[in-house]
Amino acid sequence: MADDKRTTLTTEEQIRVSFGELGTTGLSRWGGQVTEGFVKELQGDKGRKIFREMAETDPIIGASLLVLELIMRTAVWNVETDGESDSDNLAVEFVQSWMDDMSHSWSSFVTECCTFFVFGWSAFEHVWKKREGPKGEIPSQYDDGLIAPRKLAIRGQTSLAKWEFDEGGGIRGLWQNSASFQQVFVPIEKLLLFRTREAKGNPEGRSILLNAYRPYFFKKNVEQIEGVGVERDLAGLPVMYVPIEVLTNPALSSIKDACDKIVRNVRRDEQEGILMPRDPIHPEAYELKLLSTGGTRQFNTTEIVNRHTAHMMIALLTDFLLVGHEQAGSYALIESKQETARTAAMGYLVGMAGVLSRHLVTKSIDFNSQAFPGLTRYPRLEVSLPKVPSVEEIMTAIDSLAKAGADLFPNLNLVNRVLQEVGLPGITEAEAAEAAMGSAEEGVEGATLAGRALKYRLPYREVGGVADGGRVEI
Repeated sequence: MADDKRTTLTTEEQIRVSFGELGTTGLSRWGGQVTEGFVKELQGDKGRKIFREMAETDPIIGASLLVLELIMRTAVWNVETDGESDSDNLAVEFVQSWMDDMSHSWSSFVTECCTFFVFGWSAFEHVWKKREGPKGEIPSQYDDGLIAPRKLAIRGQTSLAKWEFDEGGGIRGLWQNSASFQQVFVPIEKLLLFRTREAKGNPEGRSILLNAYRPYFFKKNVEQIEGVGVERDLAGLPVMYVPIEVLTNPALSSIKDACDKIVRNVRRDEQEGILMPRDPIHPEAYELKLLSTGGTRQFNTTEIVNRHTAHMMIALLTDFLLVGHEQAGSYALIESKQETARTAAMGYLVGMAGVLSRHLVTKSIDFNSQAFPGLTRYPRLEVSLPKVPSVEEIMTAIDSLAKAGADLFPNLNLVNRVLQEVGLPGITEAEAAEAAMGSAEEGVEGATLAGRALKYRLPYREVGGVADGGRVEI
C-alpha cells in the first residue's frame, strides 16, 4: 500500500485558517420580512395577495399556470445510485417504497409544490412514521420497522408570519400563523424549501408572475374602463337639469346631493327606476336625460388588451397558447415554443429533485443506517419528462431505420405500438402466426413480403411485377 501523503494541520496552522463567516448574503430584509425587489407593492403579505389575485382571477395567467403544472405532473421520477454494493441497491428499493407509501400520492405533492410558480417558493414539513404494517398506529404497506416519511405537509405561503435568519443571512426557519392565532416556529431542519430561483439566499425565491405584473396591471385597468364605457354607451350618459338656485343656494344643498346621487347611480338592471322631484309651478325645472354617444372611440381597446395579454404570456413562456387564436402566430412555431415551456418545467423539476435528494432521501437513509451497513453512496432522485412522438415522427424513424438496413419486421410489439398511435386495433400472436403461414404457402418472394405487410396490417405498395423480380415496399 502506498504511503499516505495526506498531512494534518498543526494547531498553529488551524488557527490561521478561518472557519467562520465574515460577510452576509446582502439580502434586503427587515424584522424577518424580505424587502428585496424593485416593485415595493409586490413585497411581503401585500405582494402575496396580489400574486394570488393574478393567479385566481385572470384567465390567461390561470391557463398558463395550469399548462406548467400539467407538464410537471407528467414527470417520471426514478431512484438511482452510483454505488454497487447490495446495501446500495437495498437503499434504492427503500426510497422507492416510501415514495408510494405516504398518506398522499407523489402526484399530489408535485401539484402542491407547483404553488411556487405563484409565490416564488413553497415549503413542506416532512413528517415521519415507523412502518408497522397496515394495522399499525400509522398504517403502512410495509412492516419492516423502518422509519420513513409519513407525509410532506405544505406550509401555506399566505400563513407566513416572518422568516428567521442567522447572522450570515442563512435561513433558520419560518414563523407561521396557526389556526389558533398563535405563531409556530418550524426550523429549517424540518423543512423542504423549493424556490424558482435562489439568489442572495432569498427564502422567497422569485414569482414567475413578477414580470407579468405590469402588463396585467394595465390590462386589468383597461378592461375595467372598457366595462364602464360599454355600460355608458348602452345606457347613455345621464344628465339632469335643475334650477340654478339648487347649485348656488347653500340652503338647497340637500336637494343638490339627492340629484347628484340620482345621476351617479343610473343603472340598467333588475332594480332600475328613478324617483324624480317635480315642481308643479315649473314642471320643466327638473329634467333627466340620457345622452347617447356618437361615432367611434379614438383607441381600440381590443388591440390594447391583446398586446398586454401577449406580453403576459411571453413572460410566462406560454405564448404558444396564442398560436392559431385570432390569426396570431404560425403553427410552424408551436413545437419549438412548447419545447421551451417543457425545458423551463424540466429546470424546475431538476431543482426539486436536488432538494429532495439532499434533504429528504439522505435523512431517510440516516434514520435507518443499521439497515444498510455496507452503504457506499446515498441514493438520489432523477426526473425526466416523457417524450410523446407524433405519428409522423414514428413513421419517419421506422423508414430511416429500414433504409439503413435494420431488420425491424417481424416485430409484433413495434407494429402494435404503431397501430395504437394511428387508432387501429392491435394484432394477437395467433393472427400474426396465421398470416405468416399463409404467406409461406404462397411460395413467392413478393407475396411473402406482401403477407408480412398484411399480417401486421401495414399499408404496402407493389413496385414492378413479380416476374420481373418485383418487390413490395412497406
